[in-house]
Amino acid sequence: MSAPHLTHFPLFIESITLVFSRWTALQLALDHQMAGASTPLRATELLEDTAAFFRTHGSEVHADELDSNFTAFFEEVFCAELDDGSPLQVGRTLVKLYAEIVGEGRLELLEELRGKARVSGAGRSVRAGGDADDDDEESGDEEEGEGEAMDVDVPVVRERAPWPEPVVDEDGFELVQKKGRRRN
Repeated sequence: MSAPHLTHFPLFIESITLVFSRWTALQLALDHQMAGASTPLRATELLEDTAAFFRTHGSEVHADELDSNFTAFFEEVFCAELDDGSPLQVGRTLVKLYAEIVGEGRLELLEELRGKARVSGAGRSVRAGGDADDDDEESGDEEEGEGEAMDVDVPVVRERAPWPEPVVDEDGFELVQKKGRRRN
């Protein structure tokens, strides 16, 4: 691989924005305000944290690391479990985009994402510093193998029950509660 094209890093951030705007699970979280009023801010934080992760670790970032980060984010912030494999798929897409845009200076996949965003019409925006136009896209067929690009359209998102309120006894001590799964 040739020397990194660090001047292309803003274009990579644009690609993250485009991928996130097409990630159905994230768009559902935004539409349903799954983190309350701070949902748009939290989605922007996810984008910025992802960009910072790549800025720090570059080509050493692996899709499975992103999968773990995205899965944990959805569980902690949105109280949702993603059972559709989309965190890994998004991770693979971003690793491939980083390699092509920053690593090789190639912009073909970015142009393809831009074209799909223009065709799709209006959608929800997830931005880091307002770097790009981003729209929601229903489908995307790529001819990529393992680094298959986004085609995340049918997520299975299960909302978790909210965390129980702490139980405090008359002396002001919080009682320890089981953390196991609740039975319905």
